Amino acid sequence: MELTLDAGKSLGDAVCFAAKVPPAQPTVLGAVLLTVLLVVAAVVAWWHWREAHEEEATDSPDDLLASFEEAYEAGEIDEAEIKRLRAKLSGTSAAFLTKKPPRNDPSSGRGA
Repeated sequence: MELTLDAGKSLGDAVCFAAKVPPAQPTVLGAVLLTVLLVVAAVVAWWHWREAHEEEATDSPDDLLASFEEAYEAGEIDEAEIKRLRAKLSGTSAAFLTKKPPRNDPSSGRGA
């Protein structure tokens, strides 16, 4: 007794047919899908990189002084402190706001 398929052909014929099927070739649809996937991945990667490296705008000395004035009016800062802050933030003496902390340079022999 020989096993047969639905169409009445023997199992041996089906195995022989399966052996003759050529390997799958890449299609245009596959190339398009791969390209779209790569573009989307690149956009998402760029967006994450931009978010990670985006610097927030620092407040100007006038903005800081306005915030301290509001705190003084609310009673959170005393008169001596607001005078000290006004003197520190007035005019061009706000250079401390733009200074960056020193970098740890391993070649200089200093660092943590």
